[in-house]
Amino acid sequence: MTTSWKTLSICVLSGLVVAVGTAWGQSGLNEPGVQQQETLQRQATAESIISRDEAVLGRKFDPQYRAALKAAIGSLSPSEVAAIPEGRSPLALGDTSADLVFTPVTPCRIINFQFIPGDTSQSFIVAGLCGIPFAEAKAVMINFISVNPSGPGDLRAFPYPLAAPLASVLNYAPVAGLNIANGIAVPICDATTATCSFDLTIQADVGGTTVVADVFGYFAAPVATALACVNTAVGTTTVGAGAIFSAIPPACAAGYTQVSVGCRSVAYNTANWAITGYFFAGTPALASCWGTNISAGSATFEAVGRCCRVPGR
Repeated sequence: MTTSWKTLSICVLSGLVVAVGTAWGQSGLNEPGVQQQETLQRQATAESIISRDEAVLGRKFDPQYRAALKAAIGSLSPSEVAAIPEGRSPLALGDTSADLVFTPVTPCRIINFQFIPGDTSQSFIVAGLCGIPFAEAKAVMINFISVNPSGPGDLRAFPYPLAAPLASVLNYAPVAGLNIANGIAVPICDATTATCSFDLTIQADVGGTTVVADVFGYFAAPVATALACVNTAVGTTTVGAGAIFSAIPPACAAGYTQVSVGCRSVAYNTANWAITGYFFAGTPALASCWGTNISAGSATFEAVGRCCRVPGR
């Protein structure tokens, strides 16, 4: 089998995972002249939206990301473009309603040589298979392959039970020895908003084709994770009566950041605190405790730091 690989651009827009893959032939629109005119208009609209959002966010996007974003916006329908909020062409980091996180899985076949006749559609189950979690997964990365198509056509892939989008994910024609493939991110049925009898619908336009599909990852909403925190060893200092002291906790272990400092006098009791002028000095990473020993004799003071890190780092 000879497989022709094509390129892929991925972006997440207003809750939708949008992928743009270049494929052989037309892009799913049946009139090349109209397509060219619409493409130019889409590119101009995308450029306007990106420039607007760069101004709102006060920064320029990375050129490579900007190009992928422009391609993704250009693939949207007019109603989808109109729904992009100002300043949100790239979603804000940490947006739990739409800022999806990719998790790779071992490539696994979910559709095995299934023929779809031209101008018909078939729906498939994805969640619960091949390590794709049910309900949690909002979109999947799939490599689609068109094998021995009966005629020129294209595939459209979209979440069950929604309507088919205008854009295709794969275009094909009956060329001997050539099987077209495209890896792309595709949204699937959202179990939190719909009854998911299936997850994904694939529609073959014009000519039919046998479809093979392998999944190799999924997108899900980020999950808040508690910080991992530990205390440092105790740093001590001993000074005489009336002396100024400074107690400094030991440095945090590699990968941890000091977020707070705690201090005390070893001989502490409610009748004789032994400290006046109790302060945190400097940034958290350089904080210390200092003051004056107001006891009648020497006193020992201790400082301990609280060190935290984001799990997984």
